[in-house]
Amino acid sequence: MRKVNLRAFQITNADINTAYSDLGEQLKEKLTCSETVDNRRMRLNIEDPKNEEDLISYFQLKQDIVFCTMLRIELGNNVQHIASDLFKKKSFTINELNDSTVAGEAIYKSSYYFSISDNFLITNLPGNTTIRGLETYLYWFLEKYYQITPLIDMAQITKLSEIKSITVEDNPSNIKNHSSQNSFLTVQLKEQSIPLVKNLLNDVHSISDAQLDQLISVKLLINFRKIKKSDPIELQNALGALLKPVSDLGNYILEDKNRKKIKTGESLPRVKTVSIETTGSGFLNENQLLQEMYTFIRELKNEP
Repeated sequence: MRKVNLRAFQITNADINTAYSDLGEQLKEKLTCSETVDNRRMRLNIEDPKNEEDLISYFQLKQDIVFCTMLRIELGNNVQHIASDLFKKKSFTINELNDSTVAGEAIYKSSYYFSISDNFLITNLPGNTTIRGLETYLYWFLEKYYQITPLIDMAQITKLSEIKSITVEDNPSNIKNHSSQNSFLTVQLKEQSIPLVKNLLNDVHSISDAQLDQLISVKLLINFRKIKKSDPIELQNALGALLKPVSDLGNYILEDKNRKKIKTGESLPRVKTVSIETTGSGFLNENQLLQEMYTFIRELKNEP
């Protein structure tokens, strides 16, 4: 058994005349019409020498849910190969990668799963990775933009009026590697602040940027205007949009009007931890994962 964190997202329904977003139906139709995995391969950057691609390698259509496997691959001959004939199939599972030949077309790098039903999307995408990559892929594949926003755990914070401010702090343990996705926002804050500090303090012009980086710490303070009454939908939309591009949620500190810490950003997104059986090769039981995702979606639909 393996513990899996399922993250919940809401799909913004752009059509006010319909109860639900058409993302699930559009994806079903496109996947059904897609003859081969080759038709679902999106190159991340044409100039990138690694030739990385995202693709939906496998899917199941169950009742009102679409269940998909997303792969990140790199073209070339190295290790963990994916045989060329797999791309000619309608779909293939991660388990089939074990049977790939040595002389493969591409290298398997990573994978995750996602399910869509009505206005909800569930995924086991790691918590330090934003939903932007999947949002981009769906835009490419469906040729239509869908806004996907993290669902907020309303049990954690029930009143918008309790939140006075959010402080974003840099974390030395996250900033050591500036290319890390975890530290994107805090690195940007620090990089933007160094020229400002130099302009404010003439005496530090003789100090290098690297030296100054070790001397200063950066905080971004976001103050909320006073809200007269609590509005769960407003809270969900505001915090969901704020947290959507953020991967270093541990650096987000929510404070009340007395500047007392309420929560950290990590506690805000709606997450459900489930236990999933694994195969002999260590892969997740995909049917069991689909069942857990479906159950999670039903729970969300039944909430008031």
